[in-house]
Amino acid sequence: MTRIHHQEAGFTLLEMLVGLALFSLLLGCFGGLFVKLEKTTAVISRVEGAENIDVVRRFLRTSLESSRAFARVAADGSRVVRFTGEPSRIVYMEVAAGEREVGGIYETELRLDPDGHLVIERRPSGWGAGLDVSPQVLLANVQSLAFAYLPCPSRAGSKLVHHWTEAGTLPFEVSVAVSFRKGAPGTWADVSAFLPAADCPAGW
Repeated sequence: MTRIHHQEAGFTLLEMLVGLALFSLLLGCFGGLFVKLEKTTAVISRVEGAENIDVVRRFLRTSLESSRAFARVAADGSRVVRFTGEPSRIVYMEVAAGEREVGGIYETELRLDPDGHLVIERRPSGWGAGLDVSPQVLLANVQSLAFAYLPCPSRAGSKLVHHWTEAGTLPFEVSVAVSFRKGAPGTWADVSAFLPAADCPAGW
């Protein structure tokens, strides 16, 4: 009776050892799989982030190059183009083709909000001017946004400036620089948009 009990106990111990070995093997396999899955997910996230950044870059260039020199006459009779160029904010008049909204003239604003979002706000000019418009997020996790403006290259001493103060015309070129918060996927290559409505001499 005692001998049979020892044989059963030894057999059970052997089963436990085999079971632990199999469990360790499976744990090692699944652990490696989870590590690979995490790496793959991180790569996919970086690729999607880079693709989204590239889409936004192309969109901004197209939007800025659609700007027009719509103007008003100031009290002193001077011509004031409806354009605001600041270091971290830009407002310009744009002719939209109607692909994503009703075609027409829009006052477009690009800025960085307090939550680190690069946002765009398009307000209809003329018909629909009283509509309530909410900003749309283009990019998240943005650390800084910087605009720079270049006058017509033919002018003496033309260089990039961070405030556009020439009320009578548009800049020849607008540069957009973005930096992201730590850990955000993707990198930003500066956008340069050339404004066809800039009042530059022939040949530029």
